Amino acid sequence: MNYEIITVATHNEGMFNELINNKYNAKIKILGWKQKWSGLKMKFELIYDYIKNKNDNTIVIFLDGFDTLINKDVSRLEKDFKEFNTRIVVSYHPETIQKIILEKVFTSCDGKNIANSGLYMGYAKDLNIMCKKMLSIKTKDDQRSMNIALKDLDFKVDENNIIFKNYYLRKEKSDRI
Repeated sequence: MNYEIITVATHNEGMFNELINNKYNAKIKILGWKQKWSGLKMKFELIYDYIKNKNDNTIVIFLDGFDTLINKDVSRLEKDFKEFNTRIVVSYHPETIQKIILEKVFTSCDGKNIANSGLYMGYAKDLNIMCKKMLSIKTKDDQRSMNIALKDLDFKVDENNIIFKNYYLRKEKSDRI
């Protein structure tokens, strides 16, 4: 397999232990451990620094560290990703409030969907381009910067939850792969 799963977590919180000690024994590289959190852009700085020297064709899968669970065998991830026939696949941000409000806050990545910055995957080369663009955008919101950065890239939104599924359970958000 030519993929790697990464997360950003400075400490143990939320569902972190369940993610790292998942029942599928998927190995997850933790970025930022025991570092002082400096804001949402820190996530993309760490990812950019980590993958910038990876082989361009390595598939990198990013999972939020505190609210993500793995709910299926990850051995199909590379095959599922390649069936999208694109360079980046992002998770679909569910409509938890009126869509027009979401689009005002986060903007749409493709004119109809809002990408969720907590679950995505792509080739290292393309994710580096995405992260670099995100870091140059003048906003503190990671979701908004991702939706803006994606507009010029070869990506697809996982609208049918083939790889990623975002859940909103009452007051707590939960992402799943």
